[in-house]
Amino acid sequence: MASAVDGLGARFMELSRPDDDGVYRDGASKRAARTALAMSAIGQLWDEATGALPFALPERGVGLAAVGSLARGQMGPCSDVDLVLIYEPRALNDSQLNALADALWYPLWDSGLDLDHSVRTRQQCEGVTDHDLPAAVGWLDVKPIAGDAELITSTAGSILERWRKAARKRLPELLESAQSRLDGFGRMAYLNQPDIKESRGGLRDTVIISALAASWLADRPHGNYDDAVERLLDVRDCIHLAAAKDTNLMLTRYQPDVAQTLGLADPTLPEDERAARSIDDLQMLLARIGRQIAFSWEFTSSRAKHALTHERPRFAFFQLLDP
Repeated sequence: MASAVDGLGARFMELSRPDDDGVYRDGASKRAARTALAMSAIGQLWDEATGALPFALPERGVGLAAVGSLARGQMGPCSDVDLVLIYEPRALNDSQLNALADALWYPLWDSGLDLDHSVRTRQQCEGVTDHDLPAAVGWLDVKPIAGDAELITSTAGSILERWRKAARKRLPELLESAQSRLDGFGRMAYLNQPDIKESRGGLRDTVIISALAASWLADRPHGNYDDAVERLLDVRDCIHLAAAKDTNLMLTRYQPDVAQTLGLADPTLPEDERAARSIDDLQMLLARIGRQIAFSWEFTSSRAKHALTHERPRFAFFQLLDP
């Protein structure tokens, strides 16, 4: 029987096609279209799956949520799909829960999508995010897809509140993880084949900047920073198109296609010179984006550290003035 998610990967690629001249434009609108398609198709899958179950699904106590790039509205042409099935123990027994999960996950696997999935109670979500920094950061972007939306939003709200309360304690851990990534992946601005997600100035830094802003320890930059993030997402999309898979590595073999799809090739130059020049322009583009995002990360983290070291003494001073 056909499923709502059949051929979803191919439909993503259809929404990712460059213009007639081969240039990838309006990346933000393409990402929004892919995200809307994914949310709609998975919502329809929920209706199909729950309608075929041999038991009636309760209206409250179980829901399906998107996290990661799907929740952030940043779906790439080949991005994986991050889903969480959240439930209250009283809503379903183990057999019913397994049947529901199978009815959701198997069609998604069969569609050829890369699926990252989990099944958790609200308390388990809170427990994981309390002890797992990447999980906590990932849960700061959550969108209900189907089922009990109130359960999902209240769980997300609880995790955000816990993140804010623990932010001062967890900031050193977050800064240490950023330093570890820098040691392992280097700075995107100075690499010929960077990992545009994990290197300093990459997409992971943009997620951490948003997490710091959500903690209320520091505001995040705007303007040039927002433009750099969108342009880097365009680069990520073009890597997906060149590689035909979910990858963030700007390998040498992808660079000519990525540069051409980004419109960096000058059509007035001879073909051999055009290819070499476009790769140089691509490297300069990545360097410019990497420096902008790295500066924004360093500025935001510095403000957060300043808040950590100076806020408590200020409150202590005001407490002394209390009658």
